[in-house]
Amino acid sequence: LQIRANNSRVLLLDPDATSPNIVGGYAGNSVSAGVVGAAVGGGGASGMVNLVTDNYGVVAGGRGNRAGDNAGTTGDALLATVGGGRDNTAGGAYATVSGGYGNTAGGQNATVGGGQINQAGSDYATVGGGYQNLISSSALEAVIGGGWSNDVTGRLGTVGGGAHNLVSAYAATIAGGSSNDATGSH
Repeated sequence: LQIRANNSRVLLLDPDATSPNIVGGYAGNSVSAGVVGAAVGGGGASGMVNLVTDNYGVVAGGRGNRAGDNAGTTGDALLATVGGGRDNTAGGAYATVSGGYGNTAGGQNATVGGGQINQAGSDYATVGGGYQNLISSSALEAVIGGGWSNDVTGRLGTVGGGAHNLVSAYAATIAGGSSNDATGSH
């Protein structure tokens, strides 16, 4: 069922025996073939559509956002969520990007709260916000609170904030500051 205004689709209700898909906003917003239980709340624009590629994914709004990994099956990155913003990707199963610009939550259960160009690349990783913070795919369960251009490559590593800090060892922590390296575990 399509609801149209001024001859443009504004809402698509796509039934499925398992769970229907609901796609609102820009007429180009979509849900990949075979996906069930997905929702696009709105937003989108020409060349910047919102897309759900895996089952039960949600893009609430914004533009150019994707929930799912757009690879493999429709169930390998299920329940991913993007709240809004622009050019954000929740690409892991149960991953969340709340908003901001150019953020990626790529690991399973990974989270990016906001900010710009942040990446939570491992499972259970969290980037609170800031700018250009990176948790690598090897840094399981790592955290960056915020700041600018901080990196965590060690499992269970933490950077509270600051700028240009690097945690490369297991369970190491940098509270803040600038240009610090934590290379020893614990």
